[in-house]
Amino acid sequence: MAFRGILCATWLVALFAGVAAMLRYELAPAAMCGAKPLARGQRLAARRWDGPTLVVFAHSRCPCTEATVQELERKWFRRTRSGAAVLVSFF
Repeated sequence: MAFRGILCATWLVALFAGVAAMLRYELAPAAMCGAKPLARGQRLAARRWDGPTLVVFAHSRCPCTEATVQELERKWFRRTRSGAAVLVSFF
């Protein structure tokens, strides 16, 4: 019976440690990713007035970012050829 209690306590500690590690990664500020903060009053980019602009925000360490860029390249650039400006902002 004591062995089960020790086993359950060990499992709970490992579970909470794993959740804490995932939350620390998820909630890490952008500065830890190597991104430079914008200076006061600085904008991401000027809007293009002679055509459409597509703005994409992506996290630099997110595994979905590569898929997003691939989809942009495949669907937006190969199919539409609209000449729209694309701004990808990593944070």
